[in-house]
Amino acid sequence: MKKLFGAVNFLSGLFLSLAPFVLFPVCDTTEKIMGCYYSGIFITCAGIFIALISLLSLFFSVWTKNFSLVIISAAALSCWLVPNKIIELGPCGLCANPAHPCQASTMPAVEIIIALIFTVCIAGIIFNFVKGDFSSRA
Repeated sequence: MKKLFGAVNFLSGLFLSLAPFVLFPVCDTTEKIMGCYYSGIFITCAGIFIALISLLSLFFSVWTKNFSLVIISAAALSCWLVPNKIIELGPCGLCANPAHPCQASTMPAVEIIIALIFTVCIAGIIFNFVKGDFSSRA
């Protein structure tokens, strides 16, 4: 069951990294590079980070797995906070027009993936806590 949390987070991290430019592309950058392009780069990097941490957590101790769930949920949450300008990070942001692809398709898909990652992380933490595997003694 513990490996299931890592595997789901790994696949979700891969989908998150592919979402902004492959699956649900952000706005076209032929004329001008907009903030959604930089948000897409941030989300792609965070998705790769989530996938790598999830992959590494499959092979390490229980304490590392629990810590990785907290790190992964923070990284997933940042993928929502940065594009919505709740956390200012350089030119990252979204277009003001709700009809643009970044608002119409990319962010809704990213939000669903983020919700999945966050739910799996919280469920994993609760599962480990209930099972008594929340310490390094396990």
